[in-house]
Amino acid sequence: MADLDNEAAYVPPIEAAGCSRDELHRYFRPFRGAPREVHVHVCRAGSSWEREHLLFRDHLREHGGARDAYSRAKRAAAARWADDGRAYTDAKTEVILQVLASSACDVSPVIR
Repeated sequence: MADLDNEAAYVPPIEAAGCSRDELHRYFRPFRGAPREVHVHVCRAGSSWEREHLLFRDHLREHGGARDAYSRAKRAAAARWADDGRAYTDAKTEVILQVLASSACDVSPVIR
């Protein structure tokens, strides 16, 4: 989004698509009880946060080994920390740092 403060431009359409907002972030996920097939992060267009996350995504798309390692870490973290989002995020950090260290992608270690 060009203007993150203009929440009227993006919150209602995302909620209308069936997602609720995490009150601490600009993060949306399906309403409780709905299948958790997607989640949406809203960020400032052109920001370093956007660039870093897109580069990491692209790296995972291009490198099956990295993608598989990340997938295993996410599934293990979700199984253990289903009710603790912060612990779930922290549990993925080691594999993310390993992917970043072994990759040629220029992404900072703030991605979790």
